[in-house]
Amino acid sequence: PHASSVVREVVVELELPDNIAVAALEVRSASARVVQATMPPPLGICFEEDAGGGEIVVTEVLPGSNAEKAGCIVTGDVLRACSAMIPEMKYPRTNVLLGGGGRPGFRRVLFMVPSGSKFRASVSFDQTMGAIGSNARAGDFDVTVVCERRMPS
Repeated sequence: PHASSVVREVVVELELPDNIAVAALEVRSASARVVQATMPPPLGICFEEDAGGGEIVVTEVLPGSNAEKAGCIVTGDVLRACSAMIPEMKYPRTNVLLGGGGRPGFRRVLFMVPSGSKFRASVSFDQTMGAIGSNARAGDFDVTVVCERRMPS
């Protein structure tokens, strides 16, 4: 972060009790808030890439959608992070001790949405939508989204 930047810390409960992510988000101004919501897929949120600003912005929350029912995400919010599922091998505790094999599974992680100079046109948007979609592909897990809400200037 820059010396004049404002940082908000967010705690995201991915899988209780032991999978909790803590992220520091550099926000545009001191008046910006960080909001998060957890909802089942499909979300009912329209996102658009703002390549000029290097961000992904909420352009619509569909009426009657899971996002509208959650009530936390609004048009204009900037997507900063979301839950994602990554494949990994799961090893039962007894199998590890006895040298047994594992089975394929998934681990829930917090995907940090690239922004600013780290944002790559088209690529970052596709990666982020893939991260959101991975929650459903892994077995219809709820999706957590973390957004920056900027106050009108």
